[in-house]
Amino acid sequence: MDGRWDKGHLKEEVIDFKVISIEEDGSNYLVTTQETFDIYDAAGDVSRKSYKTTYRITDSAGVLQVWELIETNEI
Repeated sequence: MDGRWDKGHLKEEVIDFKVISIEEDGSNYLVTTQETFDIYDAAGDVSRKSYKTTYRITDSAGVLQVWELIETNEI
């Protein structure tokens, strides 16, 4: 995978992805990330957007899985 995502006439390219924090939440984890994307519209114009996102991660039989998107905010 090259970090690109295509949805209709928009394309997103992952520029940066960082884990900011990991907190235990019972048997789960809350993971907060900072993500930066270049977003291309149908005309080829690009805008760079960054987000702070928190996910709930579960451990299912030793396999970590994203279970829930808690929140995401543009920064």
